[in-house]
Amino acid sequence: MHGDYFPDLDVVVIDGGAATARCIESILAAYPAASLRIYIPRANGDGDLSASAQVRFLEVKKHTTRAEFCEQGWRAGNAAYVQFVDGRSVLDGRWLGKAVHTLQDDPDLGAVCGRRIQVGRKENLFDLVAEQRWNFPAGNVPACGPEAMIRRNALEEADGFDPRLRSGETLDLSLRMLSQGRSIRLLDAPMTRSDASCGLRQYLRGAYAGGYAFSVLTILHGRRGGYWVECLRILLRGCVAPACVLVGQFAPLTIWTGWVLSLAGLAAFFYPRLFLVEKFMQRMNFSEKQARRFAWHSVLVVLPEFFGLLRAIPHGVAGLLRRKIKGSICKKQL
Repeated sequence: MHGDYFPDLDVVVIDGGAATARCIESILAAYPAASLRIYIPRANGDGDLSASAQVRFLEVKKHTTRAEFCEQGWRAGNAAYVQFVDGRSVLDGRWLGKAVHTLQDDPDLGAVCGRRIQVGRKENLFDLVAEQRWNFPAGNVPACGPEAMIRRNALEEADGFDPRLRSGETLDLSLRMLSQGRSIRLLDAPMTRSDASCGLRQYLRGAYAGGYAFSVLTILHGRRGGYWVECLRILLRGCVAPACVLVGQFAPLTIWTGWVLSLAGLAAFFYPRLFLVEKFMQRMNFSEKQARRFAWHSVLVVLPEFFGLLRAIPHGVAGLLRRKIKGSICKKQL
């Protein structure tokens, strides 16, 4: 940090249930109390949290989405920098100082994020998938994840989070920050650590949310961000490939035509397991066992992603219309 100066910092803790108290303890231990304000949902309040002068409770509705609370949280404060953290995570003791220092040194930088570590990644495939979701090479990146420190000015320039999005809110915000000339940087440093094990239900919900996010982002931003490629992958492997297998087996085709169509569909559906294991080992530094498990994830994840993609289409179209109407109103006012 520059000298012993610690600028004011707002921390928005996204609902972590019973684990929120431990998350807040890690935040209080990492940054001087006089410069810190922590915002959490009122539902997470208990006696221990209420005793801290740095904690501010925000009233939330019963079914408040992550995007709605993030928007409410950062607008409740006024510090120059805002850290968003999942309430189930423990913040690394050196992260806040490192992130603030990085933002201070580069005025064009809109957001910084670090490594998110899942403790059970070696034993649990779902934890491994959760960790790899944001495991990019260090440096400037196309988006930040849900845990990141963002400059308040960058939030204001991008008009904050879109509270109507059910998933992909940080990816959407990232694209709008980039369009304002800001950059986003991933530091090769630990940011948060989580020992909350992911199960099948959380995995399926996350995959569904991923398909939703790719679809909405493609509708809202077109080719920017490259999320249309993910939509194409989901459509080809999650819909076209199974359809080819079914048509090849049950449609009134010649035997050879049916088998060729079915085999092509199976090859496309199982492509990651058949051809990408070695690539996963090299690119992600996996053992062969981890690479094979991750390949099976890549095979099966397209199914819940496909349903999420379909669900997002009406929301994405509605969001695009809202933004176009809002843009037209702003132009008229100017």
